[in-house]
Amino acid sequence: MLEPHKPEVTKPVSVPERFDTVVLGAGISGLTLSHDLAKAGQSVLLVDEYDAPGGNHVSVEISGRSFDIGAIFFWTGYPQFQMFPALSELVVPVDWSLQRVTPTGRVARYPVDMRADFFGHPLKAQAAMVSDIISARLKGQSRESALAFLEYYLGDRLMQESGILNYVKRFYGLPAESISYDFAKTRMRPVEYTASLSRLASRTFRKVFAKKQHLGSELCVARPKTGFSAYYDAAVGQLHGMGVKTLFGAKLDWVGEAEEGEKLRVNGESIAAGRIISTLPLVRAASLTGCKTTDEPRSKGLHSLFCQFRGKRGFDSLILYNFHRAGRWKRLTMHSDYYGPVDDWEYLSVEITADDPDESPEALFDDFRGTARAFGLFDGELELLGHRHTDFAYPIYDQGSARRRDALIKQVSDAGLEVAGRQGRFEYLPTSAETIRSVRASSEA
Repeated sequence: MLEPHKPEVTKPVSVPERFDTVVLGAGISGLTLSHDLAKAGQSVLLVDEYDAPGGNHVSVEISGRSFDIGAIFFWTGYPQFQMFPALSELVVPVDWSLQRVTPTGRVARYPVDMRADFFGHPLKAQAAMVSDIISARLKGQSRESALAFLEYYLGDRLMQESGILNYVKRFYGLPAESISYDFAKTRMRPVEYTASLSRLASRTFRKVFAKKQHLGSELCVARPKTGFSAYYDAAVGQLHGMGVKTLFGAKLDWVGEAEEGEKLRVNGESIAAGRIISTLPLVRAASLTGCKTTDEPRSKGLHSLFCQFRGKRGFDSLILYNFHRAGRWKRLTMHSDYYGPVDDWEYLSVEITADDPDESPEALFDDFRGTARAFGLFDGELELLGHRHTDFAYPIYDQGSARRRDALIKQVSDAGLEVAGRQGRFEYLPTSAETIRSVRASSEA
């Protein structure tokens, strides 16, 4: 098992000591809370069970090749760059582009390509697709499921043609009709944007106008090649300068019968605090506080395969999604496109949603390699260099997840532990910018 770099900025904490607030979890939610509370004059202790800050933003280096767990990119307008200015000096510019493998094995635009999915068909088929979409729009938008969301914007025929249902089931292990509408509204916004002609025209006009007028625009960036440790260490270093104390690799325990504000134990020592806020995964917060449930919200695990390639590629995008029926992999990211090749090798990470951490990475790679070659994605040498499994990678938003989430949040809160953030509140927040805004909104409520 490959391990991420260890941070170099962790400071020891002398306990017992009283803090205004203890924040559990040093992902972007915990870093934001710590920053804002310290800026407001509070004494803050930031604690994480991981050995490094960043939460599930994890990077791995193998023989000079730098990989991410997932496809993680930022835009220069994101609030973390105002919150932690040093981060903007570390990032690497990225030429952001997305494609997908269609159900016929072709490479096309993501999530829908009107030229490939619509105009590539005979006129009769095109007319049927248009009729589908018009019928769906006239019928109105149902809030029954993710399937209803997709049908409204794409119609049945174009939805099937795009392959998006294959991707949804591969991602969550559930068919689209079992996934909640509210989640689809958040996660599948690219479908809505692509299918809305008026919105597409508006966005295209603004983009062209801005370019002609030489107006500034946000740029896509990635963390430094040296890894997420260097990136988030800079944020933690700033927090130290603001008086925040940090502790990583900590062992957490909860004593329910202790006095309010003294229930938390860190490495066996009691920590007194006015507030304790968890940004850890909700089910971890429930486990910590002893909350028992047989109906907790579920998450999917993620296998990441780290590969290298030398030869000719059959696609030119940075990120490629698998909308075909074949293959277990859902997405790949070409890290060498922005960090540069090493010894003439390109390198990439491949994502496969899977809950079993002991599943054979070699078998998963064989499955990926077979489909990738069948689709014509890689013509040459393709090798597996390493792998990693991540728990709690993706919340599963089935039809009952919101009810189960809210019930569990109430139990944890009643036990004396507040929750916040993407993982803490079991929210789907696709970007760090939305995570920060959500954390700040909940803390102000």
